[in-house]
Amino acid sequence: MNKSQKIIKTGSKLVKTFMDAPENSKRDRIRQFIKRNNRLLQPLMFLSGFMYDSLTMIRVDSILDNLIFGFYLLILGFILWIQLRQVSGQALDWPWLEKTEDFHPLITQFLFGGLFSGYIIFYFQSAADVKGFLFILALALLLIGNEFFEKKYQSAVFFYSMFYFALFSYLLFLLPSLLRQSNTGIFYLAIILSLFILIVLVQGAKNQLNTDHFKLLYKEIYVWIAGTIAILMIVGYHTNIIPPVPLSMKDMGIYKDFERKGNDYHFYYQEPHWTDSFRDYNKTIYWKKGDKIYSFASVFAPGNVEKKLTHHWEWFDEIEEEWVVFDTISYVISGGRAAGWRGYTYKRKMKQGDWRVQVKTEENKLIGRTYFEVIFLDSLHKNTREVVY
Repeated sequence: MNKSQKIIKTGSKLVKTFMDAPENSKRDRIRQFIKRNNRLLQPLMFLSGFMYDSLTMIRVDSILDNLIFGFYLLILGFILWIQLRQVSGQALDWPWLEKTEDFHPLITQFLFGGLFSGYIIFYFQSAADVKGFLFILALALLLIGNEFFEKKYQSAVFFYSMFYFALFSYLLFLLPSLLRQSNTGIFYLAIILSLFILIVLVQGAKNQLNTDHFKLLYKEIYVWIAGTIAILMIVGYHTNIIPPVPLSMKDMGIYKDFERKGNDYHFYYQEPHWTDSFRDYNKTIYWKKGDKIYSFASVFAPGNVEKKLTHHWEWFDEIEEEWVVFDTISYVISGGRAAGWRGYTYKRKMKQGDWRVQVKTEENKLIGRTYFEVIFLDSLHKNTREVVY
């Protein structure tokens, strides 16, 4: 018998011994194993949740992804209900639940890790400026901190707060896909619906348990969540800190010439400097009277969602040191295309200097922006590069 066969045989004996052991002995061994390896299991569960979502998240309106998120939240709500009964000294109705008690912190960490890692992917796609990345940073801190929150999850107020934030972040991109709308009303519907679900959970536990300890607890939950987190979310929305999910910029560029061939959009631009060779457009535009400058944007939206977008053409006034809006040109997009709805605007009259084009929604939510420089030059600069969308 070689060494590998001995290892397999020994492992089989250990598994058989464990399976044949009395039920109480099994639970004791599991508890001892978790206790001994807690420092290893916590980051392992955290990383497994993150890696799973990183590999499986497809698009923000994916039915499978949204079902997975919903399943995660459902399990978290169930664990929270169990925890509230235990905090209030109530016996669990099903004895088998006691057998899973030791796994709850690890399961909770895995589920929150999976949720926040998926949210980072989707919200990152929608973030267009520094303010938007502040929300991503908050999600990242929760994701990293999740590894150390095992004891914190034993606090019902903390658990409820994390659950509410995760639920709200989920509804914010789920509801537009279901209702085929993306606007301020949908944002407030996400706030109200997440608070309603929270109230149902809290009141259901309060009416069932009705202990003095829990009466104080549910007041803290309402004050902290409804009075703090919800208000912060509203402020974050109106200051554009929360990215405009589920909309996201797929491609954007500035071009000198355009033609449509069949279903393809062909844009042409001048040879860029080698430092900008990674771009699909040239940041320096040589312009002469009669030329057109095109701003192209490909914006993703969930299927059947129609949204009005506006290209804000802005020139930088060096004397006043501020951006001046020269034109606002709008069009309506229709969601569903994986590569985004293709749209473009153009200008004939330009001023020499620094320009930018910002793509915004009707609610003034920034989806994307690009910068370029216009130089007046009646020269022989040719558009030698082509990009097809």
